[in-house]
Amino acid sequence: MKLFALIAGAAFLLAGIAAFAGVIALLPVYGIVLGMAGAVFIMYGATRRRELVAPRPGGPDLRDLGA
Repeated sequence: MKLFALIAGAAFLLAGIAAFAGVIALLPVYGIVLGMAGAVFIMYGATRRRELVAPRPGGPDLRDLGA
């Protein structure tokens, strides 16, 4: 999933740059939006985190009163 986000982010970013530069026939606003979406995808794909929720610390807390 992260690899797909990196690939899609790079494609969106390149399409956004090409649209903003006038290589692709799009409005410059759409080029900016594509570039921003590509940047967001690249930031998501480049993170090293694998879990959505961080693991709990090992110490006892209020949910673990038996310890």
